[in-house]
Amino acid sequence: MEGRLGFGGLAESCETRNVSPEDLKQIRAVVREEIQDNNQVLRDEMRVINEALAASLREEMRAGNQALAATLREEMRAGNEALAAALREEFSERLGAAVVAISTDFSQLRGELSGRMETLEKSMRALETRMDRVAETSAGVHTEMAALDRWATRIEKDYTDLSNTQFAQQRAIDELVKRWNPPPAPPPAPPQT
Repeated sequence: MEGRLGFGGLAESCETRNVSPEDLKQIRAVVREEIQDNNQVLRDEMRVINEALAASLREEMRAGNQALAATLREEMRAGNEALAAALREEFSERLGAAVVAISTDFSQLRGELSGRMETLEKSMRALETRMDRVAETSAGVHTEMAALDRWATRIEKDYTDLSNTQFAQQRAIDELVKRWNPPPAPPPAPPQT
């Protein structure tokens, strides 16, 4: 006998091992319960993963925004203080140099902001990739659950077919027994004298 039985082999295996219909019902109930338990575990794990990813995303975005805002405030404050001091001291003599310095400062700031935004975009892409993987995993789980559901349906159909076949065979056996063993004739009546 094969190590793994298909749905068709299940009926043969049950016949050769004398598995009763009650046993098959119990097996089906255990399989269904396991499937339902697995479904619940998978749903719980998916919910936990989604909650963790959402919390992680919120925390990363909050930290990134705070750091970016603090950096911007600090750089703007430092740039403004340096600019104000230079303007006060040498406004008339260095007006052109001050304009160049301001332009340079803002260009650097723009470059740094662009760099930080690129970093944030990379983080968002990585998170999007993670979410895609979670979606793929979910799709895989749903596919597996559909296969298990089809499997359970097939077992139920095979069990019904097996029961119908056994019933028909038993009826045929009972009819043969009746043909070969007719009911006994009533005993002859005693002679009356």
